[in-house]
Amino acid sequence: MKAKILLLFLCSSCFFIPVVYGFDTDEIERYQELPDTFHITKAEVKYFDSISFFRGSILDSIESPQAYIYEGEYGVAIAIKEKNKYATFYLGTEGTSFDFDRQNINNIGNDELIVYWEDSGGHTSGGGSHFFGLSGVIVYDIDSYNCLLDFQTSEYAEGGDVDLNSEDFNVIDYSSECYTYNVEFTEMQMTIQLIEQTSGDSQECIDVLGDKFVYKLTGSGFVLDRKEKAELGNKENPLYGKIYKRITDIPELKNWTKLGGGVIYPKNSENQDLQFGISNYKDDNGDMVFILQEFVEQDEKGKNPKYKILDTLNIGKLKNNELAWYQQCRKNTIFDSEIIAIVVAGECKNYEDNIVKAWRANTKTGKIQTIENLIGIDCAREHDCED
Repeated sequence: MKAKILLLFLCSSCFFIPVVYGFDTDEIERYQELPDTFHITKAEVKYFDSISFFRGSILDSIESPQAYIYEGEYGVAIAIKEKNKYATFYLGTEGTSFDFDRQNINNIGNDELIVYWEDSGGHTSGGGSHFFGLSGVIVYDIDSYNCLLDFQTSEYAEGGDVDLNSEDFNVIDYSSECYTYNVEFTEMQMTIQLIEQTSGDSQECIDVLGDKFVYKLTGSGFVLDRKEKAELGNKENPLYGKIYKRITDIPELKNWTKLGGGVIYPKNSENQDLQFGISNYKDDNGDMVFILQEFVEQDEKGKNPKYKILDTLNIGKLKNNELAWYQQCRKNTIFDSEIIAIVVAGECKNYEDNIVKAWRANTKTGKIQTIENLIGIDCAREHDCED
């Protein structure tokens, strides 16, 4: 018996008509706004004759200049040997774990001290569980005792309720909020890019690829120099960037068979710019392959596009009781056209929720990524159940 395959087609006449259901009109994009300038601040320095005043554990030490990094009463501090005294000041963080790095960012004197910190905690009581975490980066010029940067790079909070009457303690409600920034330093420059945020339904943290904010180091601090558009897609995929009108335009894919396809609708109901789609093929080996594609080279009316491959997903051959679903899946009752799922069809019901695996054709990164948390995902049947 052949593997069951659910084919979903969109008619050419309705290809660019907005979908009428399931937009999340209360989309949450949780992250902190980036300022135009990160101003330099001066440390409050105190001088001591020896290191005997230390109250706390030594976390690290450096040689140029000779200094000790320790965890004091009010957070992490540094004591820098200056002739016969120690210049001491707090670095301004009370995290629970720290990593230290050195890099000459201002191209003057000794390398700057970079402190990466994390602070996490959790709470569980009764039928609920909660977790909250923060992380950040602090940069000090230890020649001038100036703080060049104090930036919180991420925030993560989650909460869930469990069914205490269940033998397996099933989660009956779950939510999370988050954001994460990537920060990189080069000589006289810093880039910050959003790489994770809360999803529109506020139930999961999803990968994103935001614009790069490029800052130049000046006498006032890091000042915004420009924004660079993120390049979407999985550049490690050998098919990345290939453009086609028909799949046979790509010589190595000339024997692929198209099974279906459709557009990915924006979650924000005010944005009807249809930029991405999913196509479904059977390859030379009979494996099922999904392509996340971007519409390019469209005409003036936004029609007749060519397709740029951003990423692919090979799910192999389905079992007899499995169906491949896309374009008709939901997350917590909200339709999400980015979801691709393998479903085991069961008893007749409008939405199948026996999800074996699921992926997100993530239009924020241009990559197809595994969805780890399958709670709340279900997919509409191809046909209504018969009476």
